[in-house]
Amino acid sequence: MAEVIQSNVQPIEFEDAEELIHAIHHGDVDAFVVMKGTDPQVVTIAGANLLRLSFEPMLAWQLDGPIEFWNTGAERLYGFAPDEAIGRISHALLQTKFPIEFTDLGSQLQNRHYWSGELRHTCKDGREVIVDSRMQLLSDGTVLEVNRDVTEKKQIEAALR
Repeated sequence: MAEVIQSNVQPIEFEDAEELIHAIHHGDVDAFVVMKGTDPQVVTIAGANLLRLSFEPMLAWQLDGPIEFWNTGAERLYGFAPDEAIGRISHALLQTKFPIEFTDLGSQLQNRHYWSGELRHTCKDGREVIVDSRMQLLSDGTVLEVNRDVTEKKQIEAALR
């Protein structure tokens, strides 16, 4: 559980990441406290804004659920604004092509709390991009996905063969 503190307002407690991510995304939060064992650690929204503004495409979604967070990097690569992406199933929105069955990927996330591999996504304009994807399953069932566009690298490798 994270405790969210708003400027000059009583602390608000959120039970899951969905509410916290929504509050951060909409600029409603200045800082939040994460408990590491008995040690509280304050995370400022300046740090959270790094996620939102990061060049790397980042999204968060519930395992078997919709997108809850979509950053500027994701908008830049895929062409979908946050309001077009949030609430949608990421794999349907991006027409994801997986190297393994999605059920196997989900099992790996549940067992190891981590998955990485190459995915193919379709952008809003119809382009297909290849991404090196890293996913981490958080304790509340939220999947944090960070993707790196490797399309050009793959095209160069193919041309050199």
